[in-house]
Amino acid sequence: MASNTVESSSPVWELSDNSLNVKPNCRTFVFEKEGHTFGSVITHILQSYPEVDFAGYSVPHPADFQIFLRIQVKDGYDSLDILKKGIKDLEEACDKITNTFNRALIEHNGGQS
Repeated sequence: MASNTVESSSPVWELSDNSLNVKPNCRTFVFEKEGHTFGSVITHILQSYPEVDFAGYSVPHPADFQIFLRIQVKDGYDSLDILKKGIKDLEEACDKITNTFNRALIEHNGGQS
């Protein structure tokens, strides 16, 4: 199993099989300590990119808190780069939601935080 670092709070590694000719445009990543919430959201984001041919996730066993995320992108793209882009876009969306919520909370409380 090869190891790749993807900026995330949970350990992430890449499934690989040295007996296969693995192309950089099609990979499976394993996210430890993640479940359906992250899997569904990151899959939705990845599927919105025109360079992505396939993005999907599975939970290999309900007792294991991990997901397998499969990404296949068009030739000329690297699935790891697309995954990093997806995580960055997810972080930006979460920041926007947090900021909007905090502003609304301040307004609701009459300008006090």
